[in-house]
Amino acid sequence: YKDYAISNSKTYSTNYTDTTWSPATVNVSKVVVYTLSKPTNYRSANDGTFQATGFVRMYFSVKANRDLSIYPTQGTYIFNGSEQHQADGMESWDGDISNGVTKTGSVTVPIKDASNLKTIRAKFDANYDTNNYDDNNSDHSYDFTLNL
Repeated sequence: YKDYAISNSKTYSTNYTDTTWSPATVNVSKVVVYTLSKPTNYRSANDGTFQATGFVRMYFSVKANRDLSIYPTQGTYIFNGSEQHQADGMESWDGDISNGVTKTGSVTVPIKDASNLKTIRAKFDANYDTNNYDDNNSDHSYDFTLNL
């Protein structure tokens, strides 16, 4: 991983909370958009090489209401409805979370055009183990949009 020269950053307070899946409460407290000093050829592990002008960092907290697994750091993020990338940072705070535990961490995603970001759509999965084959609630796909 490289160090990048940042020319500017802008912080958006989101205070977004998602309780649509009862096993977890997902919160995004803020989003920081970092603008690079100069566009850089970014080699993504998931999306190939492209010209990046910045990075978007989302600050999450996840409270588990039962033992579960959740993966925001492996999610897909869509910027302004037209630019899509997978998370590509070294964050690894998510995964297995025990009942009653709240874990916090960030998700960092490169972006081609950091200049006029208005919306971020986040998509990632969660699940819990069960032996009940009739339990249709054990898998959940998060899909929400943050307006900045």
